[in-house]
Amino acid sequence: MSSTKIRIEVIGIVPDDFLRFIENVLNDFYSRVDGPLFVEVYIYSTKYDKIVYMENLATRYGVTVIGDFITMHEAWSGWPRIHIDFESCSKLSKHYIKALLVHEAAHSILHGSPLFYAIDIPPKLLENPIALALIYLASTIAKDIDVYRFLSEKGFIDEIETYNEFIVEHQLEDRCTNSFEIYTLAKMLIPCLYIKRCKQLEIPMNCRDIAMTIIEKLKTIEKEIIDLDLSKATLKIFHTLQNLHNESQ
Repeated sequence: MSSTKIRIEVIGIVPDDFLRFIENVLNDFYSRVDGPLFVEVYIYSTKYDKIVYMENLATRYGVTVIGDFITMHEAWSGWPRIHIDFESCSKLSKHYIKALLVHEAAHSILHGSPLFYAIDIPPKLLENPIALALIYLASTIAKDIDVYRFLSEKGFIDEIETYNEFIVEHQLEDRCTNSFEIYTLAKMLIPCLYIKRCKQLEIPMNCRDIAMTIIEKLKTIEKEIIDLDLSKATLKIFHTLQNLHNESQ
């Protein structure tokens, strides 16, 4: 039985059976690990509703960069919140949705404080909007490494495998030339490290060489950042991937 109090807020119209599914998945996960005391779950009927709400929320808390994901986690207000796009989820099988939810629930345990959304950025980068966006992506990579390590240690290998399948089927693309594409590719490749399936990934031919290089870099990064705080881990990833991008030009 989970001791985590889950508060669900619905934006728009979402079927009751989907709401029950979400609550059951989260309760089951939190009952198997040491979950947070409280988590809010926002479920949006459409992708548009989610984007508008998240942009307004980001403006309120002074967040300058946000991603557009089917599910996401943040703690800008001081407690963990999971956001779910029902419109996009309705096109996925339930085992994919479960894997996405478990991923975000792990974030709620590991990164449920505003401290995990504040990065110490070198002054010379503060006026560079591109660098700031890339540092944001690097921070999501650092936190995702935390999540996959946690899930692996807690025995959620099936969920990592399913998440990896979701990425291959729905998110892995053949774009890998600019910095944003390389960072995004790196983020997509993390789960394969924890199920030892990287060599079997069906990566588009034009991106395969750089993907294999990224995987080797991620293996090193994963070991090097284990004892670093988020700011140092983020900047290490940022500099590593920037060097990789520069070398590939």
